[in-house]
Amino acid sequence: MWLTVFPTGVMEVLTDGGMVGPFPVGDGGLSYGIAFDGTNMWVTSANANTVTKVLPGGGLEGVFAPSMPLDDGGTVSACVSPNGIAFDGTNMWIACTTSGNVVELGPDGGLAGTFYLDGGSPNAMAFDGKHMWAVGAGVVTEL
Repeated sequence: MWLTVFPTGVMEVLTDGGMVGPFPVGDGGLSYGIAFDGTNMWVTSANANTVTKVLPGGGLEGVFAPSMPLDDGGTVSACVSPNGIAFDGTNMWIACTTSGNVVELGPDGGLAGTFYLDGGSPNAMAFDGKHMWAVGAGVVTEL
């Protein structure tokens, strides 16, 4: 089992009750959401606008800051204040509270989709085996 550790890390809890870590994640952002992809843990860092892929044993696979291109050739964050995170069997889905959207990241951490929600700022994600759901401010949205 893995836990987020305030303010900026994760810790593995062993079956005997022992603990390994904490391991730092993100770029100093508030560790918030955590999800397992079958091999690795993914952790959102709300203040840093990043998602970190943590390998078994605590090594870091990468720190991802999803971004979208601008017309002038620059980029803008695709996910401001990433919080809740869920795995659909292939990709990670992240609730971006401040930007009011959900982003989908591929296994390599690349942006696979951006979904804007009507009403509310999403802060939690859930996958029921068939559908992805975003929850925030009293609004539940099926994606």
